[in-house]
Amino acid sequence: MKRQRKRRGIAKLIFIIGLVLICYPHIARKLDNKNSTKLADEYSNAVDQLSDEEIEEIVEELKAYGGGAGSYEDLGELAVEGDVFATVSVPKLQLNLPIYLGPTQENLEKGIAHVEGTSLPMGGNSTHCVLAGHAGCVEEYFTNIGKLEEGDLFYIKNIETTLTYKVIRKKIIEPYDASDLQIVENKDLATLLTCMNPGTPNNKRLIITGERVLD
Repeated sequence: MKRQRKRRGIAKLIFIIGLVLICYPHIARKLDNKNSTKLADEYSNAVDQLSDEEIEEIVEELKAYGGGAGSYEDLGELAVEGDVFATVSVPKLQLNLPIYLGPTQENLEKGIAHVEGTSLPMGGNSTHCVLAGHAGCVEEYFTNIGKLEEGDLFYIKNIETTLTYKVIRKKIIEPYDASDLQIVENKDLATLLTCMNPGTPNNKRLIITGERVLD
């Protein structure tokens, strides 16, 4: 029952994300993709300057989130640089973007948003992180993730390490369909999500799912 409620909650969030993304084309010209890349670089530099003790302390606090079972309030003030939580990079598309907590309009304007209720972008056995981003706009963000194919790589850098994911699935889903966004036992997954036709109601979602590749 608890798992079913969580699945319904994620499905509702995915639908709401679509509604938020609809508004994006109208404000896209106000944004600067280069600034997002700069923020991602600043985050990486800030993380590199942390001591092992500081990193260990923050990671321990993050574990209390419970792989997506908690709320962002449980995390406290754990952003390292501004309100950037992590970064996602896609070499094939020459993307390097900041990740923010929560798919709000404000966060989606600045970069990529972690979908609350899914695993944090920290990796781990039996986790599934979902990241949402705009498409079909002046700034690239997730506009071209449909060019990714099975075997392509993308990376998530968090406070602890850089996670490598290999694309295993590219799929178009319905607005309320969260069946492909659930945790799979003994798998470490990350999914990139965007709208197929921004500016139209109830548009379908494109998802790119990667499975972590261990070094």
